[in-house]
Amino acid sequence: MTDERSAPDAASQPLSRVQQARYVSSGSLSVAAEPLIEALKAPGQLPPRYDWQGQQHPRDFAELVRDHPHVRKDELPRLMELLVKQDPKALRTAGGTLLGGTRSLPAIPTARSLPSMIRQRGTRSIHQQLGPSARLPLSLVADFRKLVRCHGHKLGTFSVMFDKTGQRMITGSEDFLIKIWSTETGYLINTLKGHQGFVNDMVLNNENTLLASASTDGTTRVWDLQTGEPRAVLVVNRAGRRKSINAVRFSPSPCPEIRYLATTCDDGLCRIYRWDRDQLTFDTTPFTIDGRFGARDSIKSIAFNHTGSRLALATGAGYISIYSTIAETASTNTNPITHWGVPRLLRRIAAHESNVSTLAFSSDGQMLLSGSRDGTVKVWQCGRADSRWESVTVDLKEHLPMADSVPETMIVAEDESTPLPIITPSESTVGPAPTADNEDDLLGLLNTTGERGEPPVTSALTHLTAVAADTGEAGMAVATDNDEVMADDDIDLPQEAPVPPVPVVTAAAQVTPAVAKRVEVDQAAWVCDNSRVIASNSLGTVLVFDPYTGHVYWQRRAHSVVDVFALIPHPTDPRIAVSAGYDGRAVVWNTETGDVVKEIRIGEEIYDGEFTQDGRYFALSCRSGAAVLCGIGSSLPYKEAQMMVEQAFPNDYTPITLNDEQLAVEEGTLIPSHLVRHGSLRDFDNREHPHQKGPDFGMSMAVKVDEMVFAREEAGRRAVLDVELRHACIDYRVAQDPLAEVRPARTSRRRGQNQEQATTLGDDVDEFFEREASVPLFIPEDDDDEEYRAADDDDEEDEEAEEEEEEDYEEDEDATSGRGVTRAAPAG
Repeated sequence: MTDERSAPDAASQPLSRVQQARYVSSGSLSVAAEPLIEALKAPGQLPPRYDWQGQQHPRDFAELVRDHPHVRKDELPRLMELLVKQDPKALRTAGGTLLGGTRSLPAIPTARSLPSMIRQRGTRSIHQQLGPSARLPLSLVADFRKLVRCHGHKLGTFSVMFDKTGQRMITGSEDFLIKIWSTETGYLINTLKGHQGFVNDMVLNNENTLLASASTDGTTRVWDLQTGEPRAVLVVNRAGRRKSINAVRFSPSPCPEIRYLATTCDDGLCRIYRWDRDQLTFDTTPFTIDGRFGARDSIKSIAFNHTGSRLALATGAGYISIYSTIAETASTNTNPITHWGVPRLLRRIAAHESNVSTLAFSSDGQMLLSGSRDGTVKVWQCGRADSRWESVTVDLKEHLPMADSVPETMIVAEDESTPLPIITPSESTVGPAPTADNEDDLLGLLNTTGERGEPPVTSALTHLTAVAADTGEAGMAVATDNDEVMADDDIDLPQEAPVPPVPVVTAAAQVTPAVAKRVEVDQAAWVCDNSRVIASNSLGTVLVFDPYTGHVYWQRRAHSVVDVFALIPHPTDPRIAVSAGYDGRAVVWNTETGDVVKEIRIGEEIYDGEFTQDGRYFALSCRSGAAVLCGIGSSLPYKEAQMMVEQAFPNDYTPITLNDEQLAVEEGTLIPSHLVRHGSLRDFDNREHPHQKGPDFGMSMAVKVDEMVFAREEAGRRAVLDVELRHACIDYRVAQDPLAEVRPARTSRRRGQNQEQATTLGDDVDEFFEREASVPLFIPEDDDDEEYRAADDDDEEDEEAEEEEEEDYEEDEDATSGRGVTRAAPAG
């Protein structure tokens, strides 16, 4: 033991003299250090260094100082000070390796140790080590957890999103408010007031400086993201009755001439506003595109490609229209371009048989993804305007499980731990085709209200899990409950509900019955590298398929028989996606294998969700008005926010009025709402929270994205756009005679007269189709025309109920006849 201790002590003596010489040489007595440095040049005074072959090499004073940059020049005085203070923790690492001390090194990050490192150190440092494009190991992804529940709205939260820095979470609600939260702490930092209706949609510009929101009050409001100041109020109809704005999108174009903000409205028109990125001003007189196929049609979805040169619109009748924003640049043949014109129609596709709910371009703009209420998802090859547009179709319709073999449409409580077993639809139990006797039961599985699209109504937070048990008979399984039933205080629910045995029908012996009606595509999305498409339907099934061939890689049901509207792929890792539905579950999927990596219980219906751009967090919006933040990091920064059941500022729900510019002012003081100081955080009963961050907390957080990253992305988009501009003559030629498909009319008892009129056109049928293809593009109507349109709406609303009855009748005929939508004929 004596030798072991004396060895480092002996080695530390010349090293301490090195530090002495370094300290003396850095002061006013540097001349006194020269003899000591010369003495250290003698052989054996300094420890040698070893090369990769194990051979020794002598070292001099300068080399030792260079190899130990972490040791300060004043390390000896600091060490003496620590000895006087008797600080053992600081003495353990004082002096570094140069004085013979030992310094504990951090463990090398491994797939197994990364989750614990993130819980201890947070996610920011680990993310910097991995890099923004690195694939996180699945063991790390499995560590997603619920960090904090941010409840700031009194009604349901339809939209949730993050800004491009990942520091802000933004929620839009039925209570007319938009709230901005700190992602790092879970605290409310700002409230945006001004809308007089539900907030339907929100979007950020590429620069992360402006937030645009669409509302049922017929307005689109543009806000300064950092200050909350309103930058523009775009009104559909100032004089007449206003209709709801359904969607809003910023064009990602790098070119100022085609930098647009596009909105869609219930009146069937798409309005396109030009805006200036430098001045942050908007032209309030838009271009208007009539994207309707018929008088009662309306635009349901909208999408720009990655350069802003293409605009896609989808309608309730199942038609998709593609417009070019660069077609008219070829009409002048000048360089630089002096005339940009307005968007021109290139093609209208009879894509689906019903409402198109999902529309998204691939990241390279070569493919277009569409999902519809008719139960199909299609991928269109749309690279060139003059080429043949072919589509790949995947049918998500499936038969409903038997009513007595599947858990009812229920919400999963947060504290329940028993997972619902994954069911492969091709091997699940198959019920009979819908008949008059069991039709109500089947509709009850879709929705307890019997209506599609509305949240299920539940009287208790209940969860039953089907567990397969071997009964000794081939093809038989017994479904039991997990005895975990959470009932309301006023309702007594049975603790056990016996379920009869359910036969398991194998794929080989399965006989396909008539397709159950109203099985719809809820959501479809691209994974981040466009290699796969993930989709969900209204029965809680999630599947992944190849967008080029339509091959279905896997199809699973990890949710109850409910709608799954939140489907969010990871932004940097194509293996990861999250689905969440009305059953209160958030499921993290491995998109390559179809395995469930993690299940998170939220405890209420989930409407929307989104990842941050770095993939560290995702948020889910809920029916109660809350947004749940989930992530990989530690929950310690959210400890105080977790204690706040509700968060609101004192003036969040004070009455407002709109001035002549449609800006919100406080009703009593007439002060603009964005200028009123926030005050302290309170709950909905006006009780002040004990943990306050101050009235201006979070308002100074940066909004600008990394300038180098933004410049690189902007240059990439500009390079692609330059190539498209060189071929704009193709768009111009196609726009002169756009192809407009018209779906053949279907037989109907109550529409026979109209269809007979269409079939009696005879030789004029081509003229009829040509007239339908000429989609008008015009400046909005004046006030007289808008008033005439508003007056006409009263008559149209009276006829809409009759129209819905007719559609239900036709769908009944389609379902009972077993006719499925399988047409995938190429467009063009």
